[in-house]
Amino acid sequence: MPLAIVVGPQLGTVALGAALALIGLFVIGRMLRHDLVDAAVASTYQVARGQRTAQNPTPLDEKLQEINAGSTTAGKAFVAIALVTKHLAAEAAYVVGTVLLVIGALVFTAGMNWW
Repeated sequence: MPLAIVVGPQLGTVALGAALALIGLFVIGRMLRHDLVDAAVASTYQVARGQRTAQNPTPLDEKLQEINAGSTTAGKAFVAIALVTKHLAAEAAYVVGTVLLVIGALVFTAGMNWW
């Protein structure tokens, strides 16, 4: 008896949906470190809680230190452009991750309803 008859097509659909959703969550999680909006929110939260010290800089402070580490104005501009480019790529990847998450949830639900 073939395995497809015993297990059914639903298990494959459920597994595919779960895999797509997990890939979407992974992409979202990996891209948040480059998102400037997330850094601004985390910095605001850190300052509001009184946790900002010289030894514990906020995420925006860290990005500003990264920019100021350039030795020349052109070097600083290059680092700033790289940060903005990473931010834009992170925003695009966040959209892709969200779409994968939604599609995965829909496929998972379709597989569960067929079961």
